[in-house]
Amino acid sequence: MANAVIAIPTCRRPAGLTLLLDSLAALVTEHEVSVIVADNDADGHEGLSAVGRLRAAGYRWPISAFLVPQRGISQVRNGLVAAATAVAEADYVLMLDDDETAEPGWLDEMIRVQRDTGADIVGGRVNRQFEGGKPGWVEGVSLLANKTRAGGSQVDLVDSTANILFVRSFLARLSQPVFDPAFGLTGGGDKEALMRAKRAGASFAWAESAVVNEQIPASRLTEGWVLRRAFRVGNSDMRVLLRHHHSWMEVLVEIAKAFTVLLGAPALMLRGAGNDAGRIRARMMIWRAAGKLAAFAGLAYREYRITHGG
Repeated sequence: MANAVIAIPTCRRPAGLTLLLDSLAALVTEHEVSVIVADNDADGHEGLSAVGRLRAAGYRWPISAFLVPQRGISQVRNGLVAAATAVAEADYVLMLDDDETAEPGWLDEMIRVQRDTGADIVGGRVNRQFEGGKPGWVEGVSLLANKTRAGGSQVDLVDSTANILFVRSFLARLSQPVFDPAFGLTGGGDKEALMRAKRAGASFAWAESAVVNEQIPASRLTEGWVLRRAFRVGNSDMRVLLRHHHSWMEVLVEIAKAFTVLLGAPALMLRGAGNDAGRIRARMMIWRAAGKLAAFAGLAYREYRITHGG
């Protein structure tokens, strides 16, 4: 039997947080569990209130919550790292987002894969569920596809904290802050932190059967949101590359690719003009390339000024 701390950042999504916590209360597990929530809503404290209501109703697991007043997802994650690694009896620290729910066997499968592989960090599958149904144009749009990996458990890198397990002793040894506050409102801080963990010697594994479900609100099911997300992903990916490249040739290659996409934009648009999905995929390539070039020029796009699905 292991001791697992489940750490959840939240901001202005009390309904989503409640659904997540309800799913954790329904886990089928042989392990000891505690839950820590960090609320980034300095005004409404909606996350704290949601936790208080569940605790008063006799929540299944020990649960605590605290406020992180400084706005930013990196700041909240760092608060969770500090709180979770301070639990001396914990073997594992897991992170989920407040727009997700966990399948009943999620926790045991994450821990099983870690024990089988000996990995320091384990990622797991994320299935997307769409409010009001899945629009036809979503097919082929990578940003809204399930996060899944075929093949074996050993992987080179896990690049997201949307469904992740850390061996607590390894997480406690990482240099602080684990998540760079410069990525607090832009996103991409989880990928940057995991790249640094890899440089610090982390080994990674993937648990394809450890499933969580991400709820995609209607406000994200628009072409405008998808294009802005494509810009942000290109922007944050380039910022991470600028920090962690092995040689400047890697950076120059990415810049050359981005310029090639922009120069070929008219042809891309013509090729994708036959249907909505093709048009959106073509525009995503253009916006992602523009995001990369913007990052190289020093622009950081602050996507997380707006909370979706609240």
